[in-house]
Amino acid sequence: MKQSSSTHAGRLSIPSARSAFQPWRALRSRGLGALLVGFALLIQPSPASAQFGALEALAKNVTDVSFNGGVGGLLPSSSLMSSGRRTSSFGVELLFQIASVERPLPGARPQQPTDSVQITWSRMEVVRSNEGADTTYFYDVEETRPRPPPIRTIWTVEMGIGYGQLSGFDLADRSLQLRGSVRTLPAASVYASYEPWSTYFGVRTGFMKTKGLQVIELDTGDTFSGESEAFLAAALLGYAWSIGDFWAFTETAYTVRYFPSVEWKRGTLPPGVPTDLRLSGWSVTLGIQFSIR
Repeated sequence: MKQSSSTHAGRLSIPSARSAFQPWRALRSRGLGALLVGFALLIQPSPASAQFGALEALAKNVTDVSFNGGVGGLLPSSSLMSSGRRTSSFGVELLFQIASVERPLPGARPQQPTDSVQITWSRMEVVRSNEGADTTYFYDVEETRPRPPPIRTIWTVEMGIGYGQLSGFDLADRSLQLRGSVRTLPAASVYASYEPWSTYFGVRTGFMKTKGLQVIELDTGDTFSGESEAFLAAALLGYAWSIGDFWAFTETAYTVRYFPSVEWKRGTLPPGVPTDLRLSGWSVTLGIQFSIR
């Protein structure tokens, strides 16, 4: 985390471990609105106009956007899935700050004013008479109170809404080839960042669905298309650091992905084709995050 801070109205603000140090001005509210609308189109092909308005309103509260990619492996792996293959993933996420815990800086005290009152000129009145003009000045007198001491952020809690995709898994039977990916949309995450250490941990869930799932029997060339859907659950731990106008982060996670039933389109399946998919496993991810506030 870059050791920089900015003072605003007597409050010392230290950026979040998952929030960029300076605004990334290339992204605007309309662009984020379009991104959210794109998410909605993937979920539901024909959304109503009221849904677009809700998404635009949601986009106004976005604080950051992040992009990530990573590698992983299946653990544990079923006997029908190849355990030696490395999976790959990528995703995009919009972040919203929902809470924070702040504390005064060590040794900081309220800033005492130099004067007990503050006098501000308000208006002027001019009264004219035969003897000349009489000018009267009016002032507002306010009691000056001590300013609160500078503070720093200890914890930041954020919520993320995004999209993710996993690919690279295969079957253990070498006479069969498994193609396809798993898409998660939407994926909802909650992060708690401990700012002094620039670290965070979080949990994630979301609706996942197979895309282009297909088994090819290499000896005969026969293909079997399938589809399935389920929900995932994940726990993660990460670290972030500042690079110029944006933040980079790395995180490790364990994700439970289990499809209890796969609907295959053809009749008799080869023995090595599973009727369920167990794609749970670990992952290591790198990403970048831009602040838009």
